[in-house]
Amino acid sequence: MQQTKRIALLIETSTSYGRALIRGILQYANVAASWVFYNEPRGIADALPNLSGENLDGIIMRDTAENMKLLNYNLPTVVSIRYENKVEGVPNIVSDCEAIGKMAADFLMERNYSNFAYCGFEDMPWSVQRREAFIKNLPDYKKISTYQDRSGSLDYESKLQRLAEWLISLPKPAALMACNDVRGASIIEACKLAGVRIPQELSILGVNNDDMICEMVSPELSSISLNITKAGYEAARTLDRLIKTGQSPTDFITVEPERVISRASTDIKAIHDKDLAAALHFISQHSRENIQVSDVAEAVCVNRRSLERRFRRILNRSVYDEIKRVRTNLMKKMLTETDMPVAEIAYTMGFDDANHISRYFKLQTGISPLKFRKQNC
Repeated sequence: MQQTKRIALLIETSTSYGRALIRGILQYANVAASWVFYNEPRGIADALPNLSGENLDGIIMRDTAENMKLLNYNLPTVVSIRYENKVEGVPNIVSDCEAIGKMAADFLMERNYSNFAYCGFEDMPWSVQRREAFIKNLPDYKKISTYQDRSGSLDYESKLQRLAEWLISLPKPAALMACNDVRGASIIEACKLAGVRIPQELSILGVNNDDMICEMVSPELSSISLNITKAGYEAARTLDRLIKTGQSPTDFITVEPERVISRASTDIKAIHDKDLAAALHFISQHSRENIQVSDVAEAVCVNRRSLERRFRRILNRSVYDEIKRVRTNLMKKMLTETDMPVAEIAYTMGFDDANHISRYFKLQTGISPLKFRKQNC
């Protein structure tokens, strides 16, 4: 029978990153170790709890200034990096910033942009590393703008105003990588102040795929998902090895990017035709309504025949095809991300009844709404 070990788990529960890390740690502990945790709901910068090294067997913690005092106990410890470049003498949990930057560059370049931007924090090493990797993976001829301030500088209103001024100055259309989702959400709010349309003038991509942050902003934020839970599992396995043998199997536990979760903030390719961009914006804003091609042409003050030619030349589809595409994608989102009955979705989307929306959806996708929901939920 394994002897029970006492572990201090000083990871914030206030962020999705921290919760995912804890989830992975618990997955390992529940099947491979007999651990009792010191853990309570906490933020990143919360004061250090009253802990004695004599009552602990190991620590998994963030690298806050307060937490770093615990290294003096010389206990088996794993540190999740946020503020430091590296903590010597213990295994570090770090993001693969090179791979994250490359994934962001590849994803945004696929959308035919010539102008790119990066927004982060100059006092966070991981933000600087992501910026460098992003820029390195863009061709030299691409135009790149960067904006970085200190994470704790200025009040929120002043920070948002400065960000808005920078966004206005960007050459457009442009694609922007935010260092994380919190930064990406702030950029979306600053765009509203600046009158910058998303994604018609600026596509925005965050990092972490924090569902609550990504989906609470409008338009919703696209983001790179990370294998944080797997890293948490590896962190626990590493600590277990340290406790048992005094040796670590690795110096670094890497949080790697998985894929881009595409949402509305990047749901467009670079459009240099202002009338076409305005038409796409109108279609997106009225996706719940049963609009017609004539409504779009009237809204952007362009002759219907001219608008059709531009759509086919630049997007290789008709205006009506775009209306159907946007409406169908919204239906898919409602089917997979809500429990709304098909009849309620039909009412929300301006259809007469469930039969009408079912015929429309099946014509576009080849399957019924209920079958689509069953396959994707």
